[in-house]
Amino acid sequence: MDIQLHKSIGLDLLEYCERFPSMRFRCEIKIDYLYSALSFEYDSLWVESSVWDNWLKQIKELDGGDIELAELSDLDQDFYICVTKSSPKSYEMRLSVTVKEIGKPEAKLNLLFALSLDCFAKLLASSEDFPIMW
Repeated sequence: MDIQLHKSIGLDLLEYCERFPSMRFRCEIKIDYLYSALSFEYDSLWVESSVWDNWLKQIKELDGGDIELAELSDLDQDFYICVTKSSPKSYEMRLSVTVKEIGKPEAKLNLLFALSLDCFAKLLASSEDFPIMW
């Protein structure tokens, strides 16, 4: 994974568009439950470079206590992540993905993760370590 948002969620860079500064990612979600498992891949996650820059700014400010939430979404608003501080020692991450395709049923996935300070630190480090191409 190029970016590890959570131990269950990763983003892999598939391509970068210089003409319209944006990146296409594959989002992979894998969660094992006691009696089941959830596995999901989304290959059409286009994020504008300026939106990514704003995400980095927001999660750093969230870490410093300067703001209350950090948001990341794709161009179509079909993929959305929101991280908030739920207490002095924990965060929450909400993930929403909508898949629409002509002739197929619309699928919506909504997940809520509790993040410890350590998990949030890993999310922040993984996002900051992603190489900027613009």
